Amino acid sequence: MNDGKPYAIDLEIYDDDRGFLVPLTNELLPEMIRRVYVVGNFAKGVIRGFHYHLKEIKMFYIIKGAAKFLAINPEHPEEKYEFVVTERKPKVVVIPPRYANGWISLADNTLLVSMSSRTIDEIREDNDDIRYDPFRWGKDIWEVKAR
Repeated sequence: MNDGKPYAIDLEIYDDDRGFLVPLTNELLPEMIRRVYVVGNFAKGVIRGFHYHLKEIKMFYIIKGAAKFLAINPEHPEEKYEFVVTERKPKVVVIPPRYANGWISLADNTLLVSMSSRTIDEIREDNDDIRYDPFRWGKDIWEVKAR
């Protein structure tokens, strides 16, 4: 892991006349993945989060659409990480424990694969799922700045 801080892994695309292949887990350790699930947002602007875990590592990959991911250290909110990921520039966003994390869809019908280092039962046993209001650190954090 990247010194215990959130990070994004650029992925390679292998494509030819048949289509493409994107290996998701070549850069991840096998023990990091205990659960895999798919999440879809029907509309642009839908926010998921903030979720906070003391033990769980979360990893996200966009299958379709685009999203802005945020990771914030609740004890030091100035420590904030932002990742914009699209289906055309594949990345795996890795959020280690002790960071509140969330994402907003930047396109309609955004679809992602989420991977976790813990099962649902493990999370429930430890009460390792703290939820924060998505606007706790301001509404403007979800905006995409014009360039």
